[in-house]
Amino acid sequence: MKWRIINIGLCLLIIFFVLNAGCTSNNGNNNLPPEIHIQVKEEVYSNTTFCFNVYVEDPDGNVAKIRVQWDFEDDDHFDWDSDRDDCYLDIENGHFKQCHSYGSPGEYKALLKVTDKDCKCATKKCNISVTPYALSLEADLDKNVYLIDESIILTVTIHNDGSLPINVSEMGFYYSTLGGSEITTPEGYIIQSMIYVECMPLEITIDNNGQYMDTFDLLGVIWGIRDDEEWTEYNLTQRGKYSIEVIYDSYPHGEVWNGEMRVEPITFLII
Repeated sequence: MKWRIINIGLCLLIIFFVLNAGCTSNNGNNNLPPEIHIQVKEEVYSNTTFCFNVYVEDPDGNVAKIRVQWDFEDDDHFDWDSDRDDCYLDIENGHFKQCHSYGSPGEYKALLKVTDKDCKCATKKCNISVTPYALSLEADLDKNVYLIDESIILTVTIHNDGSLPINVSEMGFYYSTLGGSEITTPEGYIIQSMIYVECMPLEITIDNNGQYMDTFDLLGVIWGIRDDEEWTEYNLTQRGKYSIEVIYDSYPHGEVWNGEMRVEPITFLII
C-alpha cells in the first residue's frame, strides 16, 4: 500500500510539471517583462506600406530570443506571429521594423505583444490614422492616327492631390507593373509588353500637389500575346484600330504606395 501511494504521488507530480512546462511566472527568479517602445508615422495613406519602428528592452535576457506577435486590427486575433509564420525576424540591439498596410482609411489600433525566453510578456498599443490615398493617373497619346512605323508617343502622369508626399515604385512596360497595361489589336488579341523598355527609377517621391510625368514610345515596345505561359511576339506594324488600357500596378516595396490605378481605354488608328 505504501509503494502504491508513492507511485500515485509521483504520477501526480509528473503531470503537474508537464502541464506547467510552457510558461512560468518568474521561472524561479525575479524575471522582469520586456519594455516596448514603438514609433510610427502620425499619418499614413491607405494601400500604402508603412513601418512600425520598435525598440524592445529586456532587463533580464537576450532580446534576440523573443517572440513577437502583432494584432493590427485590435480584434483579439494575432495577424502575425514570429513563432507561427514562416518569417525571419531581424533584431539588432533590440531594434526591428514591422511593415504593414491598411486597405481602407480610418482610425486603427495596433497591438504588439512581446514574450521573452522566460515567458514574461509585455504588450503595447499604438494609434494609426489612415487617410485615403490621393493619387490619380492620366494617360494621353500625342495623336489618334498614325502611319505604319511612326512613333506612338504615350504620356503618363501621376498626380498627388494629397497633403503628404507619396513614394511610388518603378513604373515600366512590364506585365507586373505598368505593363499590366494592355493593347487590344484589330484582330481582338490582348497583347502585353514582353520586356522592360523604359521605367521610372525606384521610389520616386511625388510631393503634395505635385506630379510625375513620363513618356513611352509604344512602337519601340516588344509586345506579345501570352497563352499558357508562352509568348508570341506581336509588333504594332499592322493597319487597323487599336485600344490601349493603361494600368499602374505597384507591388509593396518599402514605404511606397502599392495600389492599382487604371484609365479608360484610349483608341488609335494605324493607317
